[in-house]
Amino acid sequence: MKCSICNLPFVHPVSTNCKKRHKFCRHCIEEWLRRSSSCPTCRQKLNSEDLISITEDIVVDVLNELQVK
Repeated sequence: MKCSICNLPFVHPVSTNCKKRHKFCRHCIEEWLRRSSSCPTCRQKLNSEDLISITEDIVVDVLNELQVK
């Protein structure tokens, strides 16, 4: 439930179209893609059009309930 770029709970989570569907905060991965055209986890070619918003209620509900210090 954490972004592997910022290492914090997801904010506006998105998934990639990579084989393993990596997940990141939208802002984090968009910033990454401005500098690189690959997934930070598997290095598969990637661009911002390949990102898929995660809108599954259960995931969003769990993220909204996380307590952050």
